[in-house]
Amino acid sequence: VGSEEAREEVEALIADVLFRPRDAEDLRESVLEMRDTMALHKTPGGELDVKLQRGGLVDFEFLVHYLQLRGGRALAEAHPAAFAADLGRTIPALVAAGLLPQGFHEDYDLMTRLLVAGRLLAPGGNEPPPLAARALAQACRQSDYASLLRALAEARQRVAGTWHAILGQDIIHQQGS
Repeated sequence: VGSEEAREEVEALIADVLFRPRDAEDLRESVLEMRDTMALHKTPGGELDVKLQRGGLVDFEFLVHYLQLRGGRALAEAHPAAFAADLGRTIPALVAAGLLPQGFHEDYDLMTRLLVAGRLLAPGGNEPPPLAARALAQACRQSDYASLLRALAEARQRVAGTWHAILGQDIIHQQGS
């Protein structure tokens, strides 16, 4: 909203913040501190809480934003889609840039499907009743609920492995999962 001039001014301000040079180690430490603080204050619900569980969607967001801030203007110029507002577009661009592993987008897709469908079928991230479990698995493109749980566990492990490779922190074992 607003005039074209006002939008350009806001976009310039955002670019200034996003592309500001940063010390990589200070940025890393800030990300780890913010995520650890968040984990202390926002604990996950049940086993299907793909948003807050370590190796879940919040960790996707922290990884993406860390890579964007670390890469700055050079990343934006080489891979403009790496700065899309939608993580569904940003993640493939970061994979194409070699900053995230192949398959990372599929894990994100699984978890976002589970987040949306789970809010209806498994409130609080808890195990749903049998009919809802079947519908949840189907919504997540899995053959059954047991397959969904396996796929989720594997996806969380891959996210945790990527977190460790990029940020050097073991997040799954910290939680005891």
